[in-house]
Amino acid sequence: MANSFFEFKQFTIQQDSCAMKIGTDAVLLGAWSSFDKENGNCRILDIGTGTGILAIMAAQKNPTATVDAVEIDHEAFLQAKENIGNSPWKDNIHIAECDISDFSTTQKYDYILSNPPYFEKSLKSPDAQRSVARHTDTLSFDKLASSIKRLLNDEGKAYIILPAEAEDSMCSAAINHNLYLSHKANIITKDGQKAKRVIIVLRHNTSTYTEENITVRNSDGSYTEQYVKMTADFYVKL
Repeated sequence: MANSFFEFKQFTIQQDSCAMKIGTDAVLLGAWSSFDKENGNCRILDIGTGTGILAIMAAQKNPTATVDAVEIDHEAFLQAKENIGNSPWKDNIHIAECDISDFSTTQKYDYILSNPPYFEKSLKSPDAQRSVARHTDTLSFDKLASSIKRLLNDEGKAYIILPAEAEDSMCSAAINHNLYLSHKANIITKDGQKAKRVIIVLRHNTSTYTEENITVRNSDGSYTEQYVKMTADFYVKL
């Protein structure tokens, strides 16, 4: 059983009321993503915030940014609200309980983050809350792409982490909404293995495509220098 909380260097995440617990995916996305620290008016949106971890990590990385988070599940919303309220950046982060399709704002975002549900046609859990967190029924790739198209500013970037096998589905949805893949990070769990996760960067306009590999563990099971350096500002210890 997962712990009821997860302690980071500058904040603690309570997770007993959330279907999806803290995992490597969220930490990777939050640690890898880059937010312009020189832009004091930087606006960041976390779609499907869950425990609130990505919104809080974004605020830690850019303390001058305005961070908004959206969550449809009531229990997760309450937990994220608690975690945000207990964080050093509680005044920078605002959370809304709603479907992303119903979320409106007067200003668009410089960056959008999402660690979305990704099971499209698999057997669902009897736990309704866990199904919402893991399956695309309430946040389909098409809805996510449509929301990014609507909410991302002209020069903005959307960062999404997915299983490698879901990349094509998400990118197809993005293309349907005139969004373009500008960068991909292949997440390799252990040196020598194939990538099991990818982080994709979507933009409104076509640009030069780039790609990189991120390896989490060496062949002996120890964490790579690359992963340790990337997560050093967050993990208490590795």
